[in-house]
Amino acid sequence: MSRSRRSKSFSVGIVSLIALAIIGTGVFLVGREQRSWEGRVEYWLHFSRTNGLQEGAPVALDGVNIGFVNRMRFPPDPTARYIEVRVSVSDSVAVRIRQSTVAKIQTLGMLGDKYIELTSGDLSRPPIETGGLILAIDPVDYEAILGQSGDVVTNAIEVTALLREFLIDVNSGEGLIGRLVGDRDFGQQFADDLSLTIANIESATGRLDDIFSRIERGEGAIGALLVGDEQLAAILDSLEVASANAAEFSEQLVRGDGTVQRLLSDEELADRVLTDVEATTSSLAEITAKIRSGEGSLGKLVYDPELYDNANEMVEVDVRGGFWRFLGDFLSFFWPFPAREVSEPMPAGPMRPGSPVQETTRG
Repeated sequence: MSRSRRSKSFSVGIVSLIALAIIGTGVFLVGREQRSWEGRVEYWLHFSRTNGLQEGAPVALDGVNIGFVNRMRFPPDPTARYIEVRVSVSDSVAVRIRQSTVAKIQTLGMLGDKYIELTSGDLSRPPIETGGLILAIDPVDYEAILGQSGDVVTNAIEVTALLREFLIDVNSGEGLIGRLVGDRDFGQQFADDLSLTIANIESATGRLDDIFSRIERGEGAIGALLVGDEQLAAILDSLEVASANAAEFSEQLVRGDGTVQRLLSDEELADRVLTDVEATTSSLAEITAKIRSGEGSLGKLVYDPELYDNANEMVEVDVRGGFWRFLGDFLSFFWPFPAREVSEPMPAGPMRPGSPVQETTRG
């Protein structure tokens, strides 16, 4: 083959390669919906997980494609718990990306392809500068939800089994609900009892309403306390005085004033007082025992009817005689008259010879 023919073939090959490269680049750019002739700005996003987001994924603003994912990487700091995602968008929409703009990872179509959805920010907020950080919201972790769904399904199966057993028991007439469903007489009696209970509750509620109404009107002791300000103030004053007295008494105990504090602080004095109290109690018990047994004058007076009757007659006669003597002395003071022996009236009731009352009358 001549040199001219080889040169021509080489030139044709070079042109073909360049044409294929241009066609391939055009197809690639059209496939990614990129406008290479437009200016671009870049922003950064931070996600804790990306859920399958890939480089080259579309970036949309309110549903309109405005760019693509340019790069994904881990941050230089190994302790940082997020992934850095850089997006490249058309500079014509940069004015709409504000500090209130939010980025989310969404699913595109039935195949599950991921893309980034941006929301238009509030125009009253300042725009985000080129290379700035856009607020990002982590996507829903569906795998974790599906992992927990196993427990949900297990619980649902257990609940269904329990419900089936319950319905079987009800159908067989077991338990309260089973008897209500299967036994008509029992169900009617239960309904009557329930109606009576409800009626009693309504009656009690009505009485309570009446009581509360009376209280609100200030009737009764509780109403007077709650409504009557003067009575309530008087009670509060009394409580305040009682509290002051209690405080003063406590202060005296702390200072050591009074007998109670001496008893609390002086063990010797407390022992003597307790000994005296025990001795006094023993003496009283002994005296009471003697009275119950009829010993001594007091015991005879309590348990001897004859001695009681004599004492009663003596007191009655003495009271009557004293009255007549007092009346005579009083009259003689205003109307003097010759003194004469005034016989005292005999006491009512039978008198025994030799009694003290008869001897006093004779004298």
